[in-house]
Amino acid sequence: MSIQQPNILLITTDQQRFDTCGPRAPAWMRTPHFDHLCREGVRFDAAYADCPLCVPARASIMTGKTVYAHGMTGNGDTSKYFGEANTLPTVLRELGYQTAAIGKMHFGPQRCRHGWEEMILPADYYRQMARSGLPFQPMRHGLGQTELYPTLATVPEILTLTSWIAEQCVDYILERRDPTRPFLLWCSFSKPHPPASTARTLLFDVSQQRYSGALHWRMERRGVSRSL
Repeated sequence: MSIQQPNILLITTDQQRFDTCGPRAPAWMRTPHFDHLCREGVRFDAAYADCPLCVPARASIMTGKTVYAHGMTGNGDTSKYFGEANTLPTVLRELGYQTAAIGKMHFGPQRCRHGWEEMILPADYYRQMARSGLPFQPMRHGLGQTELYPTLATVPEILTLTSWIAEQCVDYILERRDPTRPFLLWCSFSKPHPPASTARTLLFDVSQQRYSGALHWRMERRGVSRSL
């Protein structure tokens, strides 16, 4: 009897401190889903990146090698350091997996897939928003990707890049994948990388110990209890 291959969902965030989730998070920070993963899964309290930069870390995920081994020590053109051979999606595809990468990849050139069968990037989100005809657009607050000043997002929460990435991943799992094959899906959120532009409806009212009504609506739409 053959062993059924498990589906693999890899969720990553960008530039997130170790003390912003789980038991290390401050009392005012509410992370119910992170907390659930900590309770039900395995938490590594002494895990370190050998090069705390975006692209070198992603190269390690893709190749399974340390930065010293793959040689990429700074942000840049990933195609100069590795191609499709022996990457994470290529190895799993050879084992029968369908593979998709959704969200921030930071590969260079931008559309270089490095073995992924399907890839949806933040650039697709910005292009979709620009063509939408909506009266508001993301990133209209004047802050860049390296500025740490807090501000509010210039689109509603349901139209933020974070929400869009999550919806694309849900759509892939429920609608677009082949249900007869196992899948590897990399769900790569760009946040909390600067700019720190939080949607107004996601601000937590500490004094009332509750989320805003708009977030309740979204949680209920996904079948999540208000008691979280």
